[in-house]
Amino acid sequence: AISRWRKWCEYIPDFLSHYIDLEDGDVLDESGTVIGRHKGAFVYTIGQRQGFTLHDHNPNRAPKYVIAKNTTANTITVSDTQPVLKSDDTLKLTQTNLTANVNIGDTLQAQSRYRQKPFTVAVISKTDTTMNLQVKNQSEATALGQSCVLYRGEHCVGGGIIS
Repeated sequence: AISRWRKWCEYIPDFLSHYIDLEDGDVLDESGTVIGRHKGAFVYTIGQRQGFTLHDHNPNRAPKYVIAKNTTANTITVSDTQPVLKSDDTLKLTQTNLTANVNIGDTLQAQSRYRQKPFTVAVISKTDTTMNLQVKNQSEATALGQSCVLYRGEHCVGGGIIS
């Protein structure tokens, strides 16, 4: 599974280069020091830990996770600590599409990555096309532009795009 993921990480920059200009950029640590290179800030998501090169080739170092990206400066920032959504964080969805009735105050399960453990959210506001969710238990961080699927028990009730 890991080798398939690495191949996918190599494919993304190639695919996107047909549609946008990608330039190599700097990988920064949390203090802003350049510690590596990447293939273009647009191709990375928050929480990603592969697809960039670090100057430190120590095989025993802790994995580095993307915690921020600056597409204007074409940099990504990495950390030893995996970014998380904390309890009481708010998650905003746009372009929502619901297949069941969802009301303010409902408690749902949310998932933004295929293998991510679903996390609990409460609906705090919604319109026809947007929804604000309060995160109830800590989870892996999400990235802007990712899809978020909502469940009530085993049933999918809809989803939207994280903004």
